[in-house]
Amino acid sequence: MTQKWEKKPIKGVLIDTSGVLWESRTGEVVPGAIEAYERLMESGMPLRFCSNENFYQHKKFLNILFRKGFDIHPEILLCPSKPAVKLLLERNHRPYIVTGSEADPDYYSVPHYRSPYDCVLLGDGQKSYHYDQMCIAFDVLRKSDNPILYTLGTERYYYEGDMPMLDVGSYTALLEYASGVKAQVLGKPSPSYFNYCLEHLTEPAEDVVMIGDDLDVDIDGAQKCGMRAVQVKTGKYTPKDEENTDIIPDGRVKDLSEAVDRIIANWERQPDRTMAKKTMRFKPY
Repeated sequence: MTQKWEKKPIKGVLIDTSGVLWESRTGEVVPGAIEAYERLMESGMPLRFCSNENFYQHKKFLNILFRKGFDIHPEILLCPSKPAVKLLLERNHRPYIVTGSEADPDYYSVPHYRSPYDCVLLGDGQKSYHYDQMCIAFDVLRKSDNPILYTLGTERYYYEGDMPMLDVGSYTALLEYASGVKAQVLGKPSPSYFNYCLEHLTEPAEDVVMIGDDLDVDIDGAQKCGMRAVQVKTGKYTPKDEENTDIIPDGRVKDLSEAVDRIIANWERQPDRTMAKKTMRFKPY
């Protein structure tokens, strides 16, 4: 049956990574996801991965994806560390950065290794977060005449196996509560990050479909930017999501493979699709 999101032409696709390409709890690739990605690439549909991953350096994250079976061009994979660095440099910030050491190379161009700091940037730290780091970040905000807190995400938790683990959004809330400073979100679900991804996709929001597993971060964020949003029943999806009356996806599908089948069918119905093969026409990263 045709779903709501398929009734208009689809001219571009944004896809989340964790929870869509692989199961976030186990790390196992979602069955059919590799083949679905390859089919989408071969179709000529403009495509970008809209990920919030920033625990690893961009290059290392690409290598992780490759080992899982996804041969992804560097400029197709978008992560929030790139626009975050651009913003920090444009504003001449000297940030105190709290993130995983694996991501350090992405921030080498930013002067952040010595005080005085003028803002705090929180990224994915996972188990590398330390109490002392949170205290230093709090102190930076407390002492500043113009305290600024940036965060690369709002996710409250992620999974390691069946164990929920606190994510960057929870640590952001801790610093917001302690300092009284409202964080500026630089990753999903912020409009600035979705718009950054749309600029690289070079398609207007109304013609783009976002595929994700997280209602708050992927679905709600994309819809607020004018995109259609489809939730896959993998990753963070639970049956309780379907009881949520505040955030309603434009459609739900079993997995990425079903989403891609429907997208390609829509694409092939478009008479001008042969003129729109933009997937491999990259903007400079």
